[in-house]
Amino acid sequence: MSNIMPEVVQENSTSTSSLVPPSLKRVNISTCGVTGRWLSQLLSHSQSLEELLLTGCPQIKFLSISQPREMEGTSSLVSAVTTSAQDEHELKLPYNLLCSLKALCIQLSLDLEFCGGYRDFAGFTSLTDLVLFGCPKLVSSLVGETKDDGTMEVGLLPPALEKVTISPLQESLRSFTPQGLLHLKELSLFYGPCLKSVQLHSCTSLVELGITGCVQLAVLEGLQFLTSLRSLDIEMSPELSSAWDLKLQEQEQGGNQIQLLPPSLDKLEIRALTDSVQSHLLSCLPAITKLAIGRSPELTSLQLGCCTALKELEIEKCDSLESIEGLQFCRNLKYLRVFNSPGLASFLELVSHQQGASATLSGLETLEASDGSVLSRSFCKQLTSLGLLQFGSETSEWRGESLVSLTEEQEGALQLLTSLQELQFRRCQNLLSLPANLNSLTSLETLSIIHCKSITRLPDMGLPTSLRSLKLFYCSEELAVQCRIVATEKLRVRIDRQDVN
Repeated sequence: MSNIMPEVVQENSTSTSSLVPPSLKRVNISTCGVTGRWLSQLLSHSQSLEELLLTGCPQIKFLSISQPREMEGTSSLVSAVTTSAQDEHELKLPYNLLCSLKALCIQLSLDLEFCGGYRDFAGFTSLTDLVLFGCPKLVSSLVGETKDDGTMEVGLLPPALEKVTISPLQESLRSFTPQGLLHLKELSLFYGPCLKSVQLHSCTSLVELGITGCVQLAVLEGLQFLTSLRSLDIEMSPELSSAWDLKLQEQEQGGNQIQLLPPSLDKLEIRALTDSVQSHLLSCLPAITKLAIGRSPELTSLQLGCCTALKELEIEKCDSLESIEGLQFCRNLKYLRVFNSPGLASFLELVSHQQGASATLSGLETLEASDGSVLSRSFCKQLTSLGLLQFGSETSEWRGESLVSLTEEQEGALQLLTSLQELQFRRCQNLLSLPANLNSLTSLETLSIIHCKSITRLPDMGLPTSLRSLKLFYCSEELAVQCRIVATEKLRVRIDRQDVN
């Protein structure tokens, strides 16, 4: 939809009923000047809408729920001219949506607020997915009111909710204690500058939990009762680290029989992790299969000896991390990601000489790195099952800016990856050239070069004869010209998502 749609419809005196089939299930409006009045008219003709997504609609400033009698009257958009200023900017959700709407996502609407009754929103009996992102006023008025003691009455949310994402939380909110959300499976909370406490005792169905940007968080209670929790994504604060460290020590010494985390936990993504917490925490997670550690400048070592079920290990932005103890016991490890953690390159070379390390490294199938420092001959020689090697990342946050070229030693180590089938360079904006001996990778089938503007040519010695797919996206025109030339019946070339064969 465009900014001029309401005016065009008014000019032609077109009824909204001609725009909306009664069977409409999904409405997605993004970056649009549509008014609340116009959208109210539009939605009034939908008998069974299930999904409503609004992103960046500044002309919608108020949200309410219409009563049945308000649905009567003309459906022509011409009548919107006579309404008051608030009516023009107010989105009145039709009363019948209370029973049909399953997903509501509102994003980037800074001025939007809920002006309905105190408990009106809880009337959405079928609503299972709720996303409020970049809507601070709406969060304050819709999710619940902050009491004098800083707590929030979250019981105003629809009881059928299964997924809730809120970003940011109210600045004044100090305690978040959801009540009555017995079906809640996924909860994500972002950026609560004053949030100190989260109580989750009643959320017994929770499967995924994420908490980020809550710098004063000191209390996270009820985790041990979440017997279905599989995934925890959390950014630690100094206060929470201290509290966890104390509890873990008590647990380790037998003074506290209540586990900090439930044994059901399968995936842990944690930021701002400290040595004291990790030394006790990871020993409590023998069944974990994915561990991702990011933005932990104080972390110097990891103890993984108890994580024997680990399949995926990600380490990002851990400037001081220099050792990983017990890696040789992680014999199920298939995926390793090392980004912007300079101390780990020498460690990986060292660990490849340790007894038992080959059993772990030989099972590794995917390796992602921010630069070529991870490539040493002793390390690569052990990677006998590696099928995918990726430099850089899909996201701009973790792009491989430090990679300019591979050294002669690193290129030599690359040749030892005899099982390599796919090689990717993603957002390596400073990378000047591809590996010179690329043609000697006799198992390579796919080469992807994405957002690497500085590369202007293919290697002089050519490409591997085994190569079947060459993908370019947002690269230099000089490189694109060369890639068009090498396209054959056996080698499929795609440039900016277009086949050139």
